[in-house]
Amino acid sequence: MRINRLHTIYFLLGLTLIFLLAFGVQAFRAKSGISISPDRNLVWRDFKQVKTINNRPGVNARTVTYVQPKIGSASEKNGIIRISPKIEIGIDPDQTQVSLGFLSRSDKATKEAVLNHENGHFKIAQLIGKQLLNAIETFEFDKNRYQEQFDSLVQEHYKEWREMERAYDYETTNPRDLERQKEWDNFFEKEISR
Repeated sequence: MRINRLHTIYFLLGLTLIFLLAFGVQAFRAKSGISISPDRNLVWRDFKQVKTINNRPGVNARTVTYVQPKIGSASEKNGIIRISPKIEIGIDPDQTQVSLGFLSRSDKATKEAVLNHENGHFKIAQLIGKQLLNAIETFEFDKNRYQEQFDSLVQEHYKEWREMERAYDYETTNPRDLERQKEWDNFFEKEISR
């Protein structure tokens, strides 16, 4: 009987710890102004299954992400505006697609490799969102030009986003380079955890 009580206590303590960790991560993200949807790695359920992607039978899958920055609040001191942004990061559920042919003909290892690659695109959006948040929070905006300066910062980061996307695809696909993919995976892990 005593052992069952101990197991129950340990179980409840474990659940409490999991809850606190999950709440802590969400509280940090809410405080930092970033929301990510879905807040996990992508799975094939997140992809719309289609016959072909952009009428190109050779394309197995694609992930279309978005980074939407908004001015959450602004405060002024001595003509300098500080902005607390809100940044939403996610996937476009209609344009994030997987080919039915790919799913039916590919083995488990190939599907996992392609899914891992597609998750890289989602992680790039998360990195850009994080960099943009930091850039906006530390920038000293002019009270007469803050919207223009905000838009300029966003465009700079969108340009970097496009360049990173191109480099990622170029280095890891056509032909598929698993070693280079691992290097990118390590880069994502390191940068996202900072």
